[in-house]
Amino acid sequence: MSGSVTAFDNSGNGTATLASGGGTITTGLYRGYSFTTSVTSSWEIDGLTIAAKALGSAGSYTLTAQLYATSSDIPVGAVLASVSMSVSLTTTRSYYSFDKATLGALATYTMSGGTGYALTFAPPPSSQG
Repeated sequence: MSGSVTAFDNSGNGTATLASGGGTITTGLYRGYSFTTSVTSSWEIDGLTIAAKALGSAGSYTLTAQLYATSSDIPVGAVLASVSMSVSLTTTRSYYSFDKATLGALATYTMSGGTGYALTFAPPPSSQG
C-alpha cells in the first residue's frame, strides 16, 4: 500500500498564508524542504503547491523540483527523481499547484517508509533571470 503526499506548503510555517519573506532561488542557491515519511508505508508525491513570484519581470519560467535522500536533513547523493515545470509567474506572490499528471518522474518515484528526503527547487536557466 502506498501513501500519497498531496502538497508541500511553503507558505510560511505551514500556515497556508502567503509568506512575506521566503527565499530567492538563483544560480548556485537552491531552496528546499526536508521531511521524513511515515514508517508504516511507502509514499508517492501526487501534488505540489508552492507560493512564488517573479523577482524581475512577470513571464513564463521553468521551475525544477528535485528529490534527494537526506542525512541529518541535508540532501545527499544523486537526484532520485526530478521534474521541470513551466509556470507563468507574476510579480505578486501567488499559489501555484501541480497535479500528479504534471509531476512526471517526481510523482512516480516510490519513497520508502521511515526515510528522510528533501525536495529542492533549482533556479531557472540563466536566460530566464
